[in-house]
Amino acid sequence: MAIDGAAWRAAVDSQLRPSESLRFIASARTKPGDTGGGLTLMPLGTLYRWAHRYFENASAKRASSNHSFPLRRRMIWAVTDRRIIVWELARRPRGEPVGAYDRSAILHADRPDVGGLWRTVVLTLSDGEELVVQLGGDSADNLAKDLNAA
Repeated sequence: MAIDGAAWRAAVDSQLRPSESLRFIASARTKPGDTGGGLTLMPLGTLYRWAHRYFENASAKRASSNHSFPLRRRMIWAVTDRRIIVWELARRPRGEPVGAYDRSAILHADRPDVGGLWRTVVLTLSDGEELVVQLGGDSADNLAKDLNAA
């Protein structure tokens, strides 16, 4: 999927509060479970992919309601000096963000693995819960450094 960077930047800028500064924009996703594998007939494969996507979305929304952290299966995060603003991933922004989370409610960010296209970050939230997400590229390292420096 080709992302329209200019449209996303405009959407992010429209959500910034006065004197709030943008640190970076990152693609993120909830950590996927085991997708299984094997050979299936084409109609069954399509049904399987649809069901898998449906349950992944439902799982992300459940996790979001448990943590008060806005989650979707695939997301765009705008990390500012005060908040993490979350949108559902699309080529172009559609409407308002899913929500935002105050950075002061994140106690710690841990990077348990190294390398890979998607890198895991474990956020320890002020309610004592841990939230596991994956960020693309160097964004995971940037997030962990930025959150732990505060």
